[in-house]
Amino acid sequence: MVEYAVQMEQINKSFNSIPVLRDVDFDLQKGEVHALVGGNGAGKSTLMKILEGVYTPDSGKILIDGNQVQIPNPRVAQALGIGMVFQEFSLISTLTVAQNIYLTHEPHSGIGLLNDAEAETRTRSLFSDLGVDISPRAQMNTLSTGYWQLTEIAKALSRNARVLIMDEPTASLTATETKVLFDLVRTLKSNGISIIYISHRMEEIFQVADRITVLRDGQRIMTEATADLTINQVIEHIVGRKMGEAFAWKEHTVDRSGTPLLKVQHLKSGQRVQDINFEVHPGEILGLAGLMGSGRTELVRALFGIDPIQSGQVWVKGSQVNIHNPQDALSAGICLIPEDRRAQGLVLDHTVKDNMLLPLLHSIQKNGIINDATGDRLVKSYVESLSIKTDSISKIIRYLSGGNQQKVVIAKWLAYKPEILLMDEPTAGVDIGAKTEILDIIRRLADEGKAVVLISSEFPELLAVADRVLVIRNGIVKLDIDRAEIETEEFLHHAVQRTTAQEVKLSEAQLAQIKAMKASAAIVMHYSGDDWSSAQIAGLKHQFDKMGIEVIAVTDAHFKPEQQVADLEAVIAKNPNIIVSIPTDPVLTVDAYRKAAEQGIKLVFMDNIPKGFRPGADYISVVSADNYGNGVAAAHIMADKLRGKGKIGIVYHAADFFATQQRYQGFKKTIVNNYKEIDIVGEYGISDENLVGDTEKATSAMISEFPD
Repeated sequence: MVEYAVQMEQINKSFNSIPVLRDVDFDLQKGEVHALVGGNGAGKSTLMKILEGVYTPDSGKILIDGNQVQIPNPRVAQALGIGMVFQEFSLISTLTVAQNIYLTHEPHSGIGLLNDAEAETRTRSLFSDLGVDISPRAQMNTLSTGYWQLTEIAKALSRNARVLIMDEPTASLTATETKVLFDLVRTLKSNGISIIYISHRMEEIFQVADRITVLRDGQRIMTEATADLTINQVIEHIVGRKMGEAFAWKEHTVDRSGTPLLKVQHLKSGQRVQDINFEVHPGEILGLAGLMGSGRTELVRALFGIDPIQSGQVWVKGSQVNIHNPQDALSAGICLIPEDRRAQGLVLDHTVKDNMLLPLLHSIQKNGIINDATGDRLVKSYVESLSIKTDSISKIIRYLSGGNQQKVVIAKWLAYKPEILLMDEPTAGVDIGAKTEILDIIRRLADEGKAVVLISSEFPELLAVADRVLVIRNGIVKLDIDRAEIETEEFLHHAVQRTTAQEVKLSEAQLAQIKAMKASAAIVMHYSGDDWSSAQIAGLKHQFDKMGIEVIAVTDAHFKPEQQVADLEAVIAKNPNIIVSIPTDPVLTVDAYRKAAEQGIKLVFMDNIPKGFRPGADYISVVSADNYGNGVAAAHIMADKLRGKGKIGIVYHAADFFATQQRYQGFKKTIVNNYKEIDIVGEYGISDENLVGDTEKATSAMISEFPD
């Protein structure tokens, strides 16, 4: 029989006659992790604040361990064994770990004095139970964010919490710290602690949650076992529409024949913006892709006058402008939605109204007196048009959800009536519902004729709205490509990650460190029966030998995915430190590569990537050439030889290879889009049935189509 730690039944709550929760049911089984998800204003925070005793429900009932209870305040919630781990830490940096954990319920000596030694003893015991090693005497300001999070959890457990509410617990954690937290969550589960896990990060939820409940518009939409759901299904429940609709790219015509709204030439700023050139036309969304430190953020900071421009020119509507500070940028019609809304975009302890009107005070005052009525009308109009969920425009903005805070930042600058919007990670740290709303706002701005420069590390979002994408590496534009030419998300991953072979150099110390590891490697090939593959294998063996890495296996799948899966299983059983591989099929081999990654084997790919694998998370790197550029160059060379007219055939390696796809797309699109009098009459791949590995046979088949 299922035992419940928490049962909330038919919960209703309204503010100012506006329903926020409507007949919501939610339960938490003992020893369970139950994820609570939903978009902005879905009701997650309100429901949890009722459980914490911050709010009182208008109707409904709450049961703890099967007994109906009233929770009028947080103290009663604590007494009932309910603990909260906040997104914003409640710890004091100048106190020790133990002092923070037992703050307000400190152990005392027999004569009434604080007993720090006893607090430290209890803290050691707490951390021992959790399998965590943190010194109770360490001062908080000497510890990393991950240790702060673990201390918050220990603080809640020190009050005998049996139910933990974890609100965006990984928001400030690194990948390593997140893994430690997940291990701790599993330990807590095994110790009988029940956890309500609130997060907008779907991948995390699917790693730790047993069940998922979705709220939308104050109502429970569904509760299901995580094992019975997919990420896309959960997102569709959250946003109320299909994933394909939410992140679908809708191509629209951008007229680039006229004067660009923004033109940048040879811009240099600091160390990370070296020589940037681009232009954006009215109604165009220009996406900026790149790794952290590539120069994306520094570029928009320079254009907004925060960082100095050392050289280069900026043109707005055909006129050169000099930008020395943000006021110069604003006067030119340029606004910036900054990367960190809380630190750079908002005054957290002021109201929604105050924040939205900050750039506009000069325009709504007369003789130094602010016209409140005008300000109220303006703010309310943007609250309505951007669907900002707030009880009142007088609400302190720190109490809004992340997505609504971000929409206030956007509204603040839209009210300034800019022509050009620079948006730096506008969907960072917001839930999936807010992401889709913000993407819709960006599309709407382009439809109104604004020029939008959008930085995003989330490639699905970038590809959902951008008309063109610039890839920036080392402060230079490395690729300028129309969105229509980008077929896959993997293309962008490859483009931003690419490093030339000349840039990879090992010092003597690094080489010695690698040799000391006594590591082993396996080479898992798609095919090894041709000169190219043999050269790749020889090169790998040579380099591994120089680094003291033993090659324990070399396999040949003969282009057969099922053979490569078997090869991988055999190699995984040998447990090498590294696998270098060219996947035969990016879909059929995914599970086998995933198994290797889960076993801790480092993966490096050549020319092809398993579908859905993420650089840095699932694999170390992909080694390849500028395949798309090679395809484009080959098309122009061939067209030149044909004098722009004739018939051509294509012989390629394998249709579903990442590298082949890039060369193929670059070649074919260049021909189709630029040379209307050239026809492609035949296309054959040497991985096609009956042609495996036989270039001569594939070429003969293509020639039978009689190309020029």
